[in-house]
Amino acid sequence: MRSFCLGNKNDFLKGRRMCCVLCILQVTTLLFTWSGWWSLLPVIANIAATIGGFYGNFHFSLWMDKYGFF
Repeated sequence: MRSFCLGNKNDFLKGRRMCCVLCILQVTTLLFTWSGWWSLLPVIANIAATIGGFYGNFHFSLWMDKYGFF
């Protein structure tokens, strides 16, 4: 779903509201699939990827390149 929204030319699907909707869906999924604190890790990673993809925040990858982690 996230890739579809990012690749779409529609402004609504690429906008801030859709980013919020996807993050809320991910938190809702967490509530239904909770199995301990380990359940937070994939949800946090998905939310970070969603926000980074929608807003083009690539500072982390540039930091990783700078310090030779890639």
